[in-house]
Amino acid sequence: MKTVFLFLLLAAMAPLRAATNFDMYYGMGVMHLNLEILTEIKLYSERNDKTAPAKTITFTVSGKGKTKTAKLETANTDKWLSPEILKPENMLFSMRVLSRETGWYQVMTNNGTHQTYWLRKIEGLEFYTWTDELLKSASVIRLTRDTNPLRTHQGSNVTLPWDMKYADCFKPLKILGIWMEVETRETCADGTTKIKSAWIQWRDDDGLLIDYSLLP
Repeated sequence: MKTVFLFLLLAAMAPLRAATNFDMYYGMGVMHLNLEILTEIKLYSERNDKTAPAKTITFTVSGKGKTKTAKLETANTDKWLSPEILKPENMLFSMRVLSRETGWYQVMTNNGTHQTYWLRKIEGLEFYTWTDELLKSASVIRLTRDTNPLRTHQGSNVTLPWDMKYADCFKPLKILGIWMEVETRETCADGTTKIKSAWIQWRDDDGLLIDYSLLP
């Protein structure tokens, strides 16, 4: 009993982990709109769908099969909508998720201004953690290669060579904490160094250290 009491006391005294810039501006993952199922979403200033939505985002979809494409119908001339991915021509639309409550997600509609709204969870909305999102991406590149070398193991000081005249050309294999294992993509330019396994840092406390694409 004394051991349990001591554990609870120490836990209560332990300082809470301070929120980082990554937590505040990148959050816990991304919300994808499955345009095959859903073409309109309503955004609210608070978690209450009994009030009028602050914003409504609407798409139209045309074509069939692989030729299917979407178009944003909501006015966006002032670029108020600048989310994680806005490529309706490729049937892609996603927003960062900063937090979630029962049945609700706080999403970022503009990555530059950090504007957020609340979104009610309905069919056609698909949430992915950052790990899941990045592992399903087709390619990743380092934002700064000098400070984020290709390492033999996560955190290792032993690095692998990469000819700097070639652009990064990797696909993700595995994620462990802030580290990502990558290999060279098969579609890289001739002469690109072929690497079967290397580790890079995909994030720090401030944000993503890579750019990623879901398109091949």
